[in-house]
Amino acid sequence: MADLLAAGGRHGEALSYYRKALARYEQLGAEESSDVGFRFRAILVHSGIGEMQARLGERAAALTASSR
Repeated sequence: MADLLAAGGRHGEALSYYRKALARYEQLGAEESSDVGFRFRAILVHSGIGEMQARLGERAAALTASSR
């Protein structure tokens, strides 16, 4: 959903969905520590968060999110 919102230029809404996804992937990663897929998805979501923050003018936050 976040990717679709981002593609449509709805960056604020996309950021909200990316954050929800990150929380879920982090939770699943903690529960299933042997499944690297959840950690990989969390990395991708961090990238999405950083991109949306950059597009919204939140440059410092974008750099922090993208470097995780």
